[in-house]
This record gives sequence, structure tokens and C-alpha cells, in this order.
Amino acid sequence: MRRHLSAKQGYPTNNRLSLQLFLITGILLIAAFLRLWQISTVPPGLFSDESYNVLQAQEIVQGKSWPIFITGNNGYEPIVVYLTAFILKIMGPVSWAGRLAMAWAGIIGVAATIRCGKEMFPGRKVGMLAGAALAALFWHVDFSRFGVEPILAAVLAACSMAAFWRAVRTNSRWAYIVTGICLGLGLYTYRAFRVFLIIPLGAFIALWISRRITSVPNQRSLLIGGGLMGSAALLVFAPLGLFFLQNPEWFSVRVQQTMIPLNTEASTINTLLSNTWAAIGGLVLEGDANWRHNFAGRPALDILQALFFIAGLGVMFRDWPRTQSWALWIWLFGGLLPSILSIGAPHFGRMTIVTPALALIVALGMELICNSFPWRLGNWLVGIAICLSIALTTRDYFVLWANRPEVFDMFEGPQTWAGRALQSAPTDASLFATSFSRPAHSSPGFSTTVALVGPQAAQNLRTFYGQTCLVAPYQTASATIYAIPANDQSTLSSLTTAFPAGSCSLISTIGDKPDTYLCQIPPGETAQVPVMTAKPAFFGDLVKMWGYTLDTKSVSPGEQLQLTFVWQATSVSEIPYKAFVHLIGPPQVDGSIIYAQQDMQPCAGSYPTWWWRPDEIIIDTYSIPVPLDTPSGTYWLQTGWYEDPSEGGIGARLSAVDATGQILGDIIPLEQVQVVSTVGLK
Repeated sequence: MRRHLSAKQGYPTNNRLSLQLFLITGILLIAAFLRLWQISTVPPGLFSDESYNVLQAQEIVQGKSWPIFITGNNGYEPIVVYLTAFILKIMGPVSWAGRLAMAWAGIIGVAATIRCGKEMFPGRKVGMLAGAALAALFWHVDFSRFGVEPILAAVLAACSMAAFWRAVRTNSRWAYIVTGICLGLGLYTYRAFRVFLIIPLGAFIALWISRRITSVPNQRSLLIGGGLMGSAALLVFAPLGLFFLQNPEWFSVRVQQTMIPLNTEASTINTLLSNTWAAIGGLVLEGDANWRHNFAGRPALDILQALFFIAGLGVMFRDWPRTQSWALWIWLFGGLLPSILSIGAPHFGRMTIVTPALALIVALGMELICNSFPWRLGNWLVGIAICLSIALTTRDYFVLWANRPEVFDMFEGPQTWAGRALQSAPTDASLFATSFSRPAHSSPGFSTTVALVGPQAAQNLRTFYGQTCLVAPYQTASATIYAIPANDQSTLSSLTTAFPAGSCSLISTIGDKPDTYLCQIPPGETAQVPVMTAKPAFFGDLVKMWGYTLDTKSVSPGEQLQLTFVWQATSVSEIPYKAFVHLIGPPQVDGSIIYAQQDMQPCAGSYPTWWWRPDEIIIDTYSIPVPLDTPSGTYWLQTGWYEDPSEGGIGARLSAVDATGQILGDIIPLEQVQVVSTVGLK
């Protein structure tokens, strides 16, 4: 009798419950398979944000820091680092610790979405179908397989909404408190989660107005629950909130970098409209073009998911008086808002909080199909569609996407392979690694390589951009090992010229990925560095100039002069210095004698002076573009060094002396260059 009554009341019988548990377990196993399969090699390489998280997590494991907010790497919330530290504590120094943590987070996200669907639509199939949809979503698989924070925002969004609907459905005060805790924790995950706060607030207002959840007797209970929810959220957020009060610049630093200017100008309105269309269209038409976030241009939903999504929107229109429909509409558009308000829409990373809502809407469409056909035909059609979506995502992700060269580059494959090549080096060896791509900023060190070689070896590691320079010891005191991408022939050639006694071997990588040269130089070798023009000079006590090589003494407007200096570090400076190269001539209309120049920290900013080791040799190439309007005539090249004002310096130049100690001033003239115009020549 009891079983019969429970079935009449809309609750599952024992057989139905067993079937549901079986299906839920299957969905979670699918999610686990997609998250954990080949997690150390897919994605290929190790993105610098991932490796930076690993390095921060190592400091937590070692007890060196317990950050409330990570101020490095443009600033970000810390939960991703603590989860990575937890994995490191269990498994040891594995470079993919962050990926494993996020993979488990992705699985929890599937489970939380199942529970959210069950709480929003009790007694229906929506929860299980939403879990299946999320597990098969390329977007969710991608972000739960590399160790950065956006996936955590989606997980806490699903947890928050599951607890919220549990609270309003059962009037449980503990559920309201859990909702607040989830919202507070969400603010420690990813800055885009701040926008998510409007979603439960909007749902709360809709409930306040309609009170269509029959178990909520009056508005007073909602008010009490909302107070508990808000208080719990504020209590959890308090440490981070206090940090922002004390350091207000960190609250908005990244937002200011990515957010479009908000004003009433026509250009801003056009940008907002364009971004809105791009974000909505990204779901079914053309998705994120960033290879790290997506199979570039692939819509967020595959064709089957898109059809169910459209059907689900139809269900929401049909059931528009229901507060659940209003909540999903708010979640859908609120989740897209971080991308709409920022540059580069659609940006899947900034709008991960919408993925559980997408899964729920797709599930509504699936449920409609299940109920629209007799003899369980709809169930079979939906089941087949789910299997096809899983197969399509598996193919697109593990076969097509994972083997694209763009993905290898976006996940910093060369730096990853360099780090792996250096892992077996002796602990006392001097290690160097180069990159084939120009660094994005002037901070030294490829965090990917550093994370892979380990904290002890990293103390002996130096990295630099090999396309414009070579860093080498003047004399090798111990074994010296270089990891050089095979396509970085410039560094390889310079190194073998400087150390002919060294030996280089090619280490093959997986598939068609670029190989890596591992070059070893024995102790006691002295660098042999030829220069076309020897010009010994000392700039303060910082650097000695051996001389330089000029590629040509005659250049046409619009071309470039290439000047390669040989510097030797004589000391280390805490303030980064820049070297400048000027092309000077007769005074111009504005009085300036500088016609062309290049100012930069050594090695295109990848090897600043505070990272030097005394006696090191830096062979650095400067490219000086000659403007098209430069008149023909005789010009001079000159060089010097000055404090970098963008990094704490005051712009003061270093005074120079020659090899005999004679004072040369703060500028050293080099030699004459002829600028020859080709206009009118045949």
C-alpha cells in the first residue's frame, strides 16, 4: 500500500528508483571517463595559467603562503590554487594536478546539475537528462580538463541553484544557508561569478511576486530564508571582501582590462548589440574562436543539442507563468552577460556559469520528446541522441581538437616539451630553455617550464626568447643544458657557434608535434662569440659591451636595420634596465634628431637585468624600422642603457667608459648608416 501511495503522489517506486540510480550512475561514469581519460596529455602541453596555478599551489603545500587572493598573473580568486594544492599533497609534484582537480570539479558539476533539475522539476526526468546533456557538452568537457578556474564558477552555480530550489520547495532553512555558502564560495572561484548573484536574486524576486511553489506558505518565510541566505553568503565572502576593502585596486584590475567602456556613445551601444548577438549566436551558430576554449568557431551546442535546446525554449514559453521558467530565462541571459560586457565575445570562459542552465533547457526539450511519442519511442529517440552527442564530443575533442597544431601552440607545447626534456638533468646543472613565440609580457621565466622541472631545478633554470637572443655562461662551471624547440634554429645555430664542444640530440615528441633539441655543454668551456665590430665599453657597473654586428650599412626607407650586440653581465640590478638604439640625423621640424629607435629590456623583455647572473653573455638582436618618410642621407647609430620607468625606474641613463676608463657619457656612437631612397629608381 505504501509503495502504491508513493507512486500516486508522484514519487518513484522502488523499481523506478533503481532505474534512476542506474542512469545517474551511468551519467557520472560517462562524465568521469571524458574528464579523466588521458588527462596528462590532452590537452597537449600545459597552458601558462595552469602552470602558474601549480607553482602557487606548491607554495601552499610548502607552507609558504595562504593567500586570500592571488595577486600575481593579473590577479584572480584562490580556490583553484587550493584545490590544486590538495591534489599535490596527495599525489606529489605532478604537473597535471590542476587538471585532475578541475576534472573532479566537472564531475561534481554534472551531479549538481542533476540535483538542480530534480529540485526545480521534482518527479520529472529533467534532472537526469540535464546531467546527460552536460556530460556530453564539448564546452563543459573542455573547461573541466585544464587547470584553470572558469569551470569552478559553473559548478558553484549549479550547486547554488540546486540548494536554492531545495530551500524554496521544502522551506528548509538549512537549504537557504547552504545556498548562501555556495554563493559565497562562488565568489572565490572566478570573477565572472559576481554576475551570477543576480540570478538567484531574480529567481527570489519572481518567487516573491508569484508564490507558485505550493510548499512556501507566505512571503514571510521567503524573507527569512533570503536573510539566512544573504547572511551566510556575506559571512563566507567576508575574508575576501576585507581584502578588497584594503586593496580596492585588485577588485577591478582584470575587469578593467577586459570590459568594454560603458557609456551612451553610439559605438558602445553598437558594441553591446554586436556582443549580445555574438554571445547568443555562439550557442547555436558560431562559437568562441579561441582554440583553448573551443574547437574554434564550433557552436556551443551540437546539432542534436541545439534542436533540443530550441524545443526547451518552446517549453519555457509555454510554461511562462511558472517561476522555474522565469529563473531559467534569467540564468540564461545573466550567464551570457560577462561575455556581452567584455571584449572578444563570445568568450566561453567568461560565461561558463550558463552551462548548467543550457543543460537544463536542453533537458526540457528532451523531456518534451520523451513524452510526445507512444510506446516509449520518445525515450529511445532521446537515448540515441544522447549517445550520438557523446560520440560526437568524444571525436571532436579527443581526435580532432586535441591534434590541431593551434591547440598545441595555445597550450604552450614547446615550453612543455622543454620542461619535460630538462626533468632528468643533474640537480647542479645550469639549465636554459627557449621559446619560439614572443613572450606576452616582460616577466621572465616560462611558468610552464618552471612547473615541470620542479622547484629545486627551477633555481638553476633560465628562460629567454630565442628568436632574438642567446643567453650563455661565459665559462661553464658545471654541466650546462639547453632545451630548444626544433623550429628555433636561430638559438641552435648561435649556441653551436659559441660552444663547438657541446652536443645536441633531437628528442622526438608525440605524433606530428615539433621536436626538441637537448644540448649539453661540458664544464670548463669558454664561450666563443664573434663580433663584426669590437667596441669594448662599460655601462656603469651593470654591463660590458664587447661589440656588435650590423647587418648592412645601407638601408632604404621602410626597411629594417638589424644590430646584434654582445653584452656581458657584470652585476645584477633590482631595477630593470632597457637598452636603446637610435638612428640619428639632422634636426627635424620638431627639433628631434631621432629618426628611428628601439628600446627594450634584453631578449625582447624575456631576460631583464634583475634576472642576470654575473659574467653571463647575452647576444641580443635589435630591429630598427626606418620610417618611409626618412630622407636620403648619412645617419648615425648610437646606443645606451637607462632605467625602465614602467617598472619602478626613474629613466636615468647609465654613464659609460671605454676599456681604458675614459668617460664616454651616457650615449655611445657606433657607426654611420646610409639611407638610400628608392623612389624614382628602376
